[in-house]
This record gives sequence, C-alpha cells and structure tokens, in this order.
Amino acid sequence: MVSALPIRVLRAGALSIDAAWNAQAVCSSYWRCYLNGDTGASIVLESGQRYAITAHTVHLIPAWVGFSCHCSQQVEHWYAHFDVVGWPSALVGQAFPRPIALTDSDVVALAVSTASQHERISAVGAMTAASAVCAASLARAWERCPDTKRRPLATLEQAGPLQGIIGFIDHHLDQPLDNRSLAKQAACSDDHLIRLFRQHLGQTPATYVQERRIAAAAECLLNSSDSIDAIASRYGFANRYHFSRVFAKRLGCPPARYRQRDRV
Repeated sequence: MVSALPIRVLRAGALSIDAAWNAQAVCSSYWRCYLNGDTGASIVLESGQRYAITAHTVHLIPAWVGFSCHCSQQVEHWYAHFDVVGWPSALVGQAFPRPIALTDSDVVALAVSTASQHERISAVGAMTAASAVCAASLARAWERCPDTKRRPLATLEQAGPLQGIIGFIDHHLDQPLDNRSLAKQAACSDDHLIRLFRQHLGQTPATYVQERRIAAAAECLLNSSDSIDAIASRYGFANRYHFSRVFAKRLGCPPARYRQRDRV
C-alpha cells in the first residue's frame, strides 16, 4: 500500500549542524527523514517528551507533529522533507503520533549511502536517491505500525469516490473548492460528500482543502522566492493577511518566519 503512495520529496541536503539548528515550535505539513553521523541532536515534542536523534539511525518525524530542536555540538546531518499526498493529518496523527526510529540495516545502509554521495551527484540524482530512502523508511514504519492504528489509512485507498476528488483538489487549489463545487465534481450530494470525508479522512472537506492549501503554500515558501502575496493568491487565500493568519494558526508561525526554517 505504501509503495503506491505519491511520495514527493521537497528538499534534501547534507550539512553540519550546531546550536544554530535550534528552533522552537516547529510544525510542518510534510514528513522529515533524518540521519545523523554523531550524537548531540534531539527534538522535544509539545508534550515535553525528548527524542534523541541517535547516530546511524534513520529517524522519521511525521507531518503535523509539533516539536522544538536542540543541538549541543557539531553534528553531521542528512535530511529530507517529503509529502505524502492524500494522507490527511487526522489519520496520520492516529497511525504515527510520534517520531519513529529505524535501525533496520537495509534502510540505514541506503540512507548512509545517499548521505555520503549527496554532494557528489547531480541535483536530480540526489532527489531520486532521497526519494528511495523516504519510501523505504515509510514502508518500514508502516510495517511496524499496529493494524488497528493504520487501518483508517489502509481503507482510505478503498474509498473510490474520494480518490478522484482528492486528486482534483490537489490540482485546483487556486479555484473555489466549496462543498457544492466538490460534490458536483464527485457526482454526489453535499451531504454525501461530507459524510465520505468524515468517514474516510476524519475531517470535513473544508478542513482537508485548507490543509492541502497550507501544505502547497509551505512547499512554495521553501522552494521559491515568490512573494507571500503571490503565494497567498496562487493557493486560494483571500489575501496575504488571511493567509498569514490561517498559516500561523496551523503551523505555529507566520509564513515569513517559516521560510527561514528550510534546513530544520
């Protein structure tokens, strides 16, 4: 099931981190994959629980998990940020509520190889290799997830009418996506559409649309120099102020500050 998911790597890199890596109240719409060559870095969840980013271990931080970063010494750090299209935050939070540490030899070996080659291969090659690491890591995390927790995500694939509408939403984020428009696209009533979303995604159509708009806008903030006004307009927000208010409420900081956290 995981291998069929559209995993989209947003960025990947290898660098040395130190105390400058520290950041408070981090939250993103995408997953993070970390591999560190040394000890010294950790994250603290909103609950206060601390997770050490242990060396020679692949760590996954699920999307929408809030945390703070800490690094006490210089550490060699490889990271990849990736999006899993079609996995809503409500269901991700049920299946993967906290970071995941993977010590599986094959996954770690793939990540180590990717990190060591990052600076020596082309940008396309680096992103392709990062995609392989993210897919393998997510697949392993999926295998370890208890069936009762992953079942809602697994059954999402069987929600026939929603598959088309989820793809439609992702390709039309700049257009009006109210319940009536989406119901017409799905050839069903407004009430039936809302029931489908609540049953399979655990949220309303409006919440899902807003989530995907924020995810797309966050990706654009990190990977382009476009103005915040232009990004707000492109992804269906009324104006910059509406965008900034919604963005900060969901991700914990305004768009301008979020843009500075590209390597966290």
